[in-house]
Amino acid sequence: KKKLATFHIYFYALNKDGVHGAASLWRNGYEKNKQASYAVHDGTEARLAPCKAYFDTIGGDQ
Repeated sequence: KKKLATFHIYFYALNKDGVHGAASLWRNGYEKNKQASYAVHDGTEARLAPCKAYFDTIGGDQ
């Protein structure tokens, strides 16, 4: 886990019906004080959706 703390890994999923989701290694994004999120557009509006975190801790360069 300590070695992984230097990485930010995201996984995205989208099926042909438009159902989407994302997961990140850490609960934060590239900025430690912001939750990991991804951009999505549903055909009418764009928004940021939260990523589900694998580790419920803050990652990134220590």
